[in-house]
Order: sequence, then structure tokens, then C-alpha cells
Amino acid sequence: MNHDISGRIEQKVNLKRLESLYELIKRMNSVDNLSELFEFVIDRVLSLTGGQQGLLLLNNDEQTQGLGTIAASRGFELDKPSLAQALELVSTTVINDVLKQGKPRLIVDLYADGRYEGAVSKNTARFKKIRSVLAVPLKAEEQLVGLIYIDHTREAAFDQSDLDFLNAFASQAALSIYRTRQHDQKIKELTLLNELSRSIVQVLDLNEVLTRIVDEATRMLNVETGSVLLLDKSKSEMLFSISVSKGKRVDIPIRLRIGQGIAGWVVSEGQPIYVNDVSQEPRWFGEVEEDFETSSILCVPLKLNGRVLGALQVLNKKKPYSFGSSDVALLSAFAAWATIAIENARLFEEARQVRQLRILHEAALALSSTLDLDTILSIGLEKSLTVLRAEAGAIRLINVPLFLHDSSNKTNQSLSQTLNLTAPQAQILAEYSELVLHHQVDEVIIIDQSHPMPNILGSANLLKKLGIEALALTSIKVGQEITGILATINVQPHTYNVEEINLLGSLTQIIGLAVQNACLYDERVRAFQHLAAEQQRRIAAETRGAMATIILDMAHTMNNILGALRVWAQKLEIASLTKPQAMLTQFKKEITQIRQNTEEAIILISNMTGPLEEPEIAPTEVNVCLAKAIQSCWWPDHIHLHTDIATNLPLVKANAKRLETVFHNVLSNATQALGSQSGDVFVQTRALPNDWVEISITDNGPGIPFALKDLIFEPGVSSKEGGLGIGLWLVQTFIHQFGGQIELVDSGSGKTTFIITLQPMKIRN
Repeated sequence: MNHDISGRIEQKVNLKRLESLYELIKRMNSVDNLSELFEFVIDRVLSLTGGQQGLLLLNNDEQTQGLGTIAASRGFELDKPSLAQALELVSTTVINDVLKQGKPRLIVDLYADGRYEGAVSKNTARFKKIRSVLAVPLKAEEQLVGLIYIDHTREAAFDQSDLDFLNAFASQAALSIYRTRQHDQKIKELTLLNELSRSIVQVLDLNEVLTRIVDEATRMLNVETGSVLLLDKSKSEMLFSISVSKGKRVDIPIRLRIGQGIAGWVVSEGQPIYVNDVSQEPRWFGEVEEDFETSSILCVPLKLNGRVLGALQVLNKKKPYSFGSSDVALLSAFAAWATIAIENARLFEEARQVRQLRILHEAALALSSTLDLDTILSIGLEKSLTVLRAEAGAIRLINVPLFLHDSSNKTNQSLSQTLNLTAPQAQILAEYSELVLHHQVDEVIIIDQSHPMPNILGSANLLKKLGIEALALTSIKVGQEITGILATINVQPHTYNVEEINLLGSLTQIIGLAVQNACLYDERVRAFQHLAAEQQRRIAAETRGAMATIILDMAHTMNNILGALRVWAQKLEIASLTKPQAMLTQFKKEITQIRQNTEEAIILISNMTGPLEEPEIAPTEVNVCLAKAIQSCWWPDHIHLHTDIATNLPLVKANAKRLETVFHNVLSNATQALGSQSGDVFVQTRALPNDWVEISITDNGPGIPFALKDLIFEPGVSSKEGGLGIGLWLVQTFIHQFGGQIELVDSGSGKTTFIITLQPMKIRN
């Protein structure tokens, strides 16, 4: 009877175990959460074996022997699933034995088991009170996943049937855990692959793309280092476009031929390869980096539309210490995105170069179309602001005033007006420009969120206080000589990129050439103007000399003739003393008249030749000569004189008598031009910055005819009917004798202005 009852109980237990095993298999096929699976496994094991406490222990990775982490536990009073706390309550000797041997263990009495004699501490049985232990490894596809451990304080709490059941249960559980972990690992890898792929395809700078590819590949596969090799333009050799070692970029100058080395073979065949011991691989080229030793390598091709662009390789797997097929699949998938990123970066680089060339071409055309310096500076600033997306800028040329511009195309405005900046903000821009010029800094200086303040410019906080978020300073050079500085500022947060900085450097070179051309042109124009003025003065001097020679010759001849007449008249006067009185009286009167007229002609000739002789030059007061000239002129009631006479004028280099004649002639011409019509004459004197004195005389009469404007100072040219054309010629002659200038600056309908400039003459002590 008891035997039958025991058999029926055993059948029920076995049936229940089979049902649990079936339930486990169903649960394993449906569960997608490892935590739930772990909890289910440990609960079922304790329930069906009668164990008091137990745990499910997992290896950290499939190829690492030793204690791992607790996936689930029951019967322990733990604050958290802590391995250290749990191991104080279980037999670590048994756990280590199972993990090391990979075999199950049924222990009826731990204290008396010969397999652990001398290995189990007496304290384990005394204080942990462990007598029976059941432990089986979790194996799946030859991989040790972990173990299931249960124990009991009663001796012989478990038997062989419990071990058999637990073995069968563990086999299914290990397979489920392994597959679920593989599934989770694959999801993690795909998630990481997606994340890393997005990371590299979002970048368009080729250098940064290559750097990210190597960084992300080494992180994804847990390797020491990596490299990207790209085919050169001839597609016959590969160069190390980037190589990273110990977190730093390494320059490797060696080139590999197609088919040379593992990378060369990958590019040649278009197939991936991994080698876990390069010393046994005949295709291994050898070390290309000093002080580096390669143990394992994984290399995959970079292919796009059937074309091989190069290879991506990673070296020295850290854990699990060797590459496998999963690594090949993962790196190959990553390489597909990396190839797209490289191609996009190359296309962007080409497009960027085209854009840069277009900007520089447009700038060169615009700057070469003019030789006006202000226009060149305006165009150069406008292009610079566009390139740097800046709100305002300034160009400071050596010995040239600050030229300002803003992004609204309003030129010749102050920064305070265009950007509502304070005076200190505009001042700091000028001071920084002077500093850079003083230190002869010829590189681009960038100050923004990612670039620190250079030492020569002081504290970055100063710009922040002034509301300037970013500042770019670059020198303008002609050849090797720095001729100025270009500065741009942003009042909104901005970070300058490499493209902007390089483009600004190229742009300033074009600006420098345009400035040089403008300065050379201006120099040539001024030289031509000086030459033309000198030629004009020489012609005028030669004309005056020729006329003076003619006049002096005529005067000399007339003087001889008149002298002879006077002598004959004197003789006739003497002869008349012997003639009859009536006849003598008339004869004497006529002879006397001849002598007097002759003497008056001689005096007239003397007055005519006097101005052609060199005058005596002395320090002269302009206002005194002008006052005498005004007083000597006739001023009808219908003509109104207006004066603006400056005081404390410097003494000028002149002859007072002839300067008075100059003013008298110009004023007389003004009153004669007005004639009988009502009008005004304006007279102004002022001192110029170089201590020269300027006198302007203006009338609002009919003006000088356009045809005579350039000839008005020529002798014999006059706008007055019956005029001799000697007055203004004589005025210019006197002014040139003083080393001064006279110019007709405005002559049109209703206005005529003459400006006379005289150089200062200091009195020697």
C-alpha cells in the first residue's frame, strides 16, 4: 500500500515536472524579457525540487570563466542582487567547481562529501547550515552561460531524479537564455550601429568623418586602434587617410599597393577578413607604426555601387580577445554607412571648393573692376561679412582712416549707428586692430565660443561685457608686407568654422592685391597730375619769359627811339632861342610837348617792364594787403561786399605791393563782371592745416564762358569786350613768384570763384 502511494506520488511529481518543463519551453519561445525568464526559471526549480534557497548565476560573457552576476535569487534576505552578499550565504566551493568542470553536482551531505574534503570550510556547515546542494551548469552551443544553484539545510534533501530533472530543465533554460541574450546583443548591436551610422553621416567635413569612423568602430568592437585606407587618384596605391592609436591621431606615411598586406588583399578581392594571430598569416605586411604590436586584425572593404574606395581595419580585440563572424557582419554593416559618409563628405568638399571658388571669383571680379580705394574696401567688407555671416566689420589700413561697413549695405556709417553699439564697443575694435598691426600678426585670429582670447588682446570677458559674441581679425598683406587689418564682429552667438576661416584668408589676399592696385593707380595719377602741373607751370613760366623778353625788347627799342626823340626835342628847344619871338613861342611849345610825351612814354614802359622783374619777397600780412585792395576798388551802390576774414593768420611769403595788386585785379574783375546788375562779392580768408593761407573771392555774376575756362590765365585771353587779357595773367605771374597757387574752382551760370593759396613764411629770430 505504501509502495503504491509512493509510486503514485512519484508519478505525480514527474508529471508535474514534465508539465513544468513543457511550460518552460513554451515560455522560452514566447518570452522577450530576460528578467522575467530568470525569475520563472528559479521559481520553478525551487518549487519542483523542494530547495530552500537558490540563485541563477550568469557569466559576464560567454568565453570568460569565473563568477559573473546574479540574474535571479530566492530565499536570501538581500538588499539587492549583490554577488558579494549572496556568496556569504552559499557554497562558493561548489559553485567554482561546477563552473570550472562544467559538470553537474548532486551533494547529499556537503560536510561529508569526499570530493570537497578539506576544501569546504567547517564554518560553511556550521554557520551557513548547508547540507544538501544541487548545482548544474547552464550550457548552450558549447558555451557556458552560467549555473543554477539550490541548497537545503537537511541532509539528502535532493536525489538523482532531482538532478536529472534539473539537468533537463537547465538545458532548455540555458538555450533560452543564450538565444535571448544573443537576441538582446543583436538588438544592442543594431541600435549601436544605427546610432554610430547617424553620427558619421551627419558630418560633412571629410577629416571629421574619417576621425569619427575610426573612433566609433573602435568603440563598437572594443578594439585598441583602427585605420581608414583610401585609394589615391591613380587607384594603384592606398594611403592611411587616418589612423588612431591610444586615442591620438597618428600620421603614417607608408603607402600600400593593391594586393599588398591584409588591407591590400581586402581592396583587391573586395572581401572582408579577420586574423586572430597575424604572426601566422602570410598576407600580413608588418607593423607600419613605431612602438605598436599587432596581435589580431579585422579588415573590411569600403564599397559603394560595386566600387571599392578603400578599407576599414580595426586591430587587437580586447574582449573576448578574438574576432568572430559576428564582428565581421557588424563592421561590414558599419562600413557600408561609412562609405556613404566618405562619399558625401567628398562631394560636399568638391561643392564647397566650387562655392569657395565662386565666392573668390565674384570677389576678384568685383574688386578688379574698380581702382577706387573706398569702393574696394566697401566690396571687400561686404564679401567678408557674407562669408562669416557677421553683422559688422572694419578695415584698418596703415596710415588710412578706419573704414566701416555693416550687413545692411549702408557704407560709411559708424558702428554705433548701424548696430546700436556704444562708443567703447567701436573703440575696442579700433584698439584690437592697432594691436594686431603693432605685433605684425599675419594669421587669422578668431575669438568665439570655441576659441580662447589671444594673450595680446587681453581678457575675453571684456568682449562679453561690450556685447560682442565673436570677433575675427586677419591681416591684409601685399606680398610679405602687412598693409592693414580686417575685422568682423558678431553680436549674436557664433562659432567660426574652418571653411569660413580659410575663405577669409583667401579673400583678404584678393583685397590686399586690390588695395595695392588702387594705391599704385592713385600714386600714378598723383604723379601724372604733378607732372602735368609741373609741365603747365613750366609752359607758363616759359610763356611769361618769352613775353617778358619780347616786352623788354620792345621796351628797349621804344626807349631808344623815344630817347632819341627827346634829345632832338632838346636840341630844337635850344635852337629856338635864336628864332623870332612869335615863331619861337609856338615852336618852343610844340617841342616842349614832344619832350613831355616822350618822358611819359618812357615812364609807362618802365611801369610795364617792372612786374616782369623778380620781386623782393618778405613776410606779408594777407589781411592788410586785402584791406588796401578793397579800399582801392570802386564799389557801386548796387554791388554788396561780404567778408569773412580770419584773425591771427600766419605771415605769408609774398611782396606786399604785388599782392595788393593781385587782390585789386581779381576784385575789379568781379565788379566789372557784375556790371550794372545788382550782385554780391564774397571774400573769405582762412588758415589751412599745413599753415598755408587760403583766400577765396566769389561773385554771383554771369560767370566765365566754358570755352575760356581753361585759358583764362593765358595772356591775351579776356571775357570782357575790348579787354587786353593781361590782368589775370599778371595775377598768376605774381602768385607763382610767391610760390603760391591760384585756381578757378567754380565758374558757371551765376557764380565765379577764385581760390588763392599762399605758403607761410616764418620770421627768423
